[in-house]
Amino acid sequence: MDRLQRLEPPSSSGQTNAVRVSKLVIIAGLLLALPALLNAADARTRVETGRDLQNFCQLAIDQKLADPGGRITGKARYCRQYVSGFFASLHAMQVTEGTRKVHPNTEADRFQCALVPHTASFEQLERQIVRFGEWHPDLLDEPAIRLIQRAFDSIDPC
Repeated sequence: MDRLQRLEPPSSSGQTNAVRVSKLVIIAGLLLALPALLNAADARTRVETGRDLQNFCQLAIDQKLADPGGRITGKARYCRQYVSGFFASLHAMQVTEGTRKVHPNTEADRFQCALVPHTASFEQLERQIVRFGEWHPDLLDEPAIRLIQRAFDSIDPC
């Protein structure tokens, strides 16, 4: 019996090893998660406002100027993804028979008013969004869709 008692560590607070280990695991998990929790407030992972779209597009423009042959990385990709999704949905709505809609120009349907640019590069589209946001700062606090719709309106009047 004395031999077994020497193998067990003395427990001054009455806690078992399993309880102490679980507490250490919880504390370690919290310490590891702390940087991610602190950065969560800074990390915006999607385009919500016109300002977000303009900022992400400006990042894309800046990256292309700094490294013309490089890939767009980080938050600058959000601009490209948003622009790509916008024009893909426009194309589908204007070309597909099931989604195409005939309406008078007095209807305020902004999707039907935009023209899909067939020869523009992403850089040109990004510059147009940034420039339009600079010219119309009232759209920067609106949802991002309003900025991109207005930046590419081509049917006048619409």
